Amino acid sequence: MRYEPAAGVGRRTHSGPVADHGYGLVTFVKVPGDFAVPLYQPKYAKG
Repeated sequence: MRYEPAAGVGRRTHSGPVADHGYGLVTFVKVPGDFAVPLYQPKYAKG
């Protein structure tokens, strides 16, 4: 399965590939101040 950056996230701000960490999918986004913030999508199902 291939994962793509979210719509609206420019290639200049995306600082790495999407990785599966077991608990969810993780990537990093560069923010002002030139540092990276982790962004993740959990895998668990609510309910």
